[in-house]
Amino acid sequence: MPTSAAPSPALRRLLTFSLVALTLALLPRLSHAEDNASWIALVRQLGAGRAPVVAPTWGSGSVALSAESGALVAAISAPLVVGQPGAVDVALMSASHVRTVQVDGAAAAWRLEGGVLLLHRPEGSDRSVRVRIELELPAVAGRALVVPLPAWPGGTLDAVPGDLEVQGASDDGRIAGTSRALVLTPSASKAPQVRAARYEVALRPGAADITLRIEVSGRGQSGRISLAPIAAALIDLQVDGKPATPFSEDEHHEVEIAATGRHIVIARMQVTAEGDEQDQSVSIGRVDAPITEVLVRVAGKRAIRFEPEVPTQSRFERGQTVVHGFLPPGETLQVGFAVDGDAIERSVRFSAETVQIVRMEEGLLRGEAQVQLKVVQGKATAIQLALPDEVVVAEVQGSDVSTWDVLAASGELPRRLRVGLAGDGSERRLTIRFQRPLPTKEKVAFEAPLLRPLGAFHESGVVVLQGGDKVGFADIEGAEGWLRAGLEALPAAMRQQLEGRADQVWRHIGPPKKLPAQVSAARVREVRLEARGTALVRVDERALHASHVVVVEIKAGRTDTILLDLPEAVGEPRVAAASLSKTAPAEGLQPEKGRKLWELRFSTTLEGAVQLQIDLEQLLAADQDAIVVPDVRVRGAEVETGVLALAAEAGLELAPDAQGETRPVPTTELPEALARQAGRDLVAGFRSPRGAIQVRAGLQRRATVATLDAFARRVWLDTHVLEDGRIAARAVVAVQSAGRPVLRVQLPDGAKVLALSVGDAHVKAVRDEKGGLAIPLGGGSEVRVEVRYELQRDALGALAHVELLAPRFDVRQGPLQWRVLLPGELQRLRETTDLRDAMHGDWEPLPEGGAANLMPLPLPYDAVEFRLGREVTDADGAATISMWLAPRPPQSLGWLALLAGAALLAFGALRGQRGMLIGGIFSLALGLGIGAMADAMAGQVAVLILLAFAGGVIWLLRKLRRRPEISPV
Repeated sequence: MPTSAAPSPALRRLLTFSLVALTLALLPRLSHAEDNASWIALVRQLGAGRAPVVAPTWGSGSVALSAESGALVAAISAPLVVGQPGAVDVALMSASHVRTVQVDGAAAAWRLEGGVLLLHRPEGSDRSVRVRIELELPAVAGRALVVPLPAWPGGTLDAVPGDLEVQGASDDGRIAGTSRALVLTPSASKAPQVRAARYEVALRPGAADITLRIEVSGRGQSGRISLAPIAAALIDLQVDGKPATPFSEDEHHEVEIAATGRHIVIARMQVTAEGDEQDQSVSIGRVDAPITEVLVRVAGKRAIRFEPEVPTQSRFERGQTVVHGFLPPGETLQVGFAVDGDAIERSVRFSAETVQIVRMEEGLLRGEAQVQLKVVQGKATAIQLALPDEVVVAEVQGSDVSTWDVLAASGELPRRLRVGLAGDGSERRLTIRFQRPLPTKEKVAFEAPLLRPLGAFHESGVVVLQGGDKVGFADIEGAEGWLRAGLEALPAAMRQQLEGRADQVWRHIGPPKKLPAQVSAARVREVRLEARGTALVRVDERALHASHVVVVEIKAGRTDTILLDLPEAVGEPRVAAASLSKTAPAEGLQPEKGRKLWELRFSTTLEGAVQLQIDLEQLLAADQDAIVVPDVRVRGAEVETGVLALAAEAGLELAPDAQGETRPVPTTELPEALARQAGRDLVAGFRSPRGAIQVRAGLQRRATVATLDAFARRVWLDTHVLEDGRIAARAVVAVQSAGRPVLRVQLPDGAKVLALSVGDAHVKAVRDEKGGLAIPLGGGSEVRVEVRYELQRDALGALAHVELLAPRFDVRQGPLQWRVLLPGELQRLRETTDLRDAMHGDWEPLPEGGAANLMPLPLPYDAVEFRLGREVTDADGAATISMWLAPRPPQSLGWLALLAGAALLAFGALRGQRGMLIGGIFSLALGLGIGAMADAMAGQVAVLILLAFAGGVIWLLRKLRRRPEISPV
């Protein structure tokens, strides 16, 4: 047999099951070649009204098995041929846990219905294909894995995990055509396995004595076997006739099996019975075994019920009722019995009221039964309903529903639906949906399918018959045990939820009898329509655009088509509606002059109301001076009303005039949603109390005035000039946009973009056809845009000339703030710019925000800054700075020249030498110039003034001292 790599240990632990038990209990059933006609017929009933269900012709295929995360994946691949043309549903196989279905390597449409895998093949698709089905089977501890197979002539087993044994395939990997499943068991596991279990239950009021006998196969590895839930009182435990020690873990009693070979485990337990003085039941937690036998004894002649229901043998011997049976795999067994009396008494009393709605379709009857139970005595854990033979149950709903199953007829019991109920409520509500095939010929008698609760002490109900579009129920002249009624017999809530019209309503009190019915052609009902429309019409330079929302209300009858009556001048309408399948020009109908008819066909029959979204467009000529607003009419509508809002774009002047029954209304009276949608372009509003809205309007074209669609509220520039000639800059601009999508920025030649952000997001730099940056604004009313870039120029020398150029924006700019940072050892000798000095002006700080982690700009060493600005810059306007830079002289040289000049002036003045005076003046000027370049001029001027004052004082004192003395006469 083909093998592959060993699967995970998790799969080996989960797959523990007895090979002998599987061979005896499962394999004969799964390998039996059964005719598939029964389940295909069931699916055909379930799918009636859809595509027909067909069985394919299979070819030989293959099966590949693989282990994935504690589950087994089975890939089934085989060719098949679909014999029936057209759109069909192909019944592939009985399956569950389907993961994927592929047809010729591509994913295909499939569904599970009634436990059958259906593959949908549309009309025109290939009839001969290869199908691959993947099943993902979850592994459960203590249970084998069963891989179902299709009804093919045979196949091959291509891959199997190494520690699994496969039943259903030969040693060489061949799968016989009679095999309908593969059974997988672990070959490497040595843990003990349960082969069979037998329960002997002795019932008595209030309790039950249980003797459990388990046959265990030990395979060399020690392991524990779960016996019963810990709620059961364990009295005695023996293994092979010797007392054994029980273990209590995971809320269960367990026993350990260590030795190999066959072992017999016997456990005696007691459980408490629940119920009242008349009827009681016990719940038994079961051992997971492939074969489970149950023997129940109770004193007296009584009926005993099992849940789950299984075929049993009952006998009366030695004053006891003995019931014997075998159980399918499961976790619990519930046994019910009567406490007193020779026969079981009914411990639950309830009344039932049913409302059943039966709808007729072509070839199918669909039914819905709503059952209301009122329990007046006891506890209802389940209810059974009589089920007609051809009825298929599709769905059972209810807040207390736990399980539901369809049981075959047995003895005097009819075919029935059993619904398990949870909780202790006294009122239960069930909703059951069912269906059955319908005779196709007219006047063929049949029995209306009805569900009836079994065991109710009082029952009543109502049946509503509804016809279809092409078939219907013939009038029932009279039916024994039935009373004709009206819709008032239904509860108010159901009358409001009833879809369609009730053709006949019948009522019964007591058990319902047969309700004879016949198929007749459906009555053609007169269709009455009403239409209400809301429209927004926009007029631009080239066309008229009309958006209509029309609500069509079907007052009587049913229809699947609606005719729209439109002006001939409009183009093809674009219509959207629920269930709309086709929009096309109506054929065979004559419209009025200047109009055309369009047919809307729906995939379902319309009832109630349907909303249509209709968009129309009408082209306008360049010299057209009048327009007729297109009106939308619904053909056959008895009442038509509408509201219209008229809007025009800037540059167009409309002079509207209402026609016929249409009346102008103030725009404030228009629906709020319509006025909000029209916005500032709203021109006028109209309303029509009867008939479609008719409006004509004169049209005049006016020249529009161009206005700014965007402008830069403020621009911030930072430029860093470095010693190596590198110029790093960033520009931040606050752009206010009126819907402009892109901002274009022209950077200086040779600029390399370092970072670009819009708002708080990084964006990629995109060059336009002119080499500039095209920056998307994103539609915000005010957007913060930041660009960081770098230029490489010649290194700065002893005397350097630097040209700075600001980025140019294609929008008008507000105030410009430009900050320039220079190396501290350089001094501006001369600059030329059209900007003003902004060192002491109105300087707005850079706004916070922007994208994080942008490329930082390098700073010059010991930076010195100066600021310039400008109020307004036109779009694409330039701002430049041209300056000469030189090294800054040391301050000590200025002080030395200043002191030397002061000394020369002093000696020249004292000695009266003109040359020393001129040298002193030149030295002072040199010192002041150096001080100005070294930012020390203010201090030097102060020292110079102090020296001049001191010199003046000294000169004055010397003059006074040298004044000659005058002798007295």
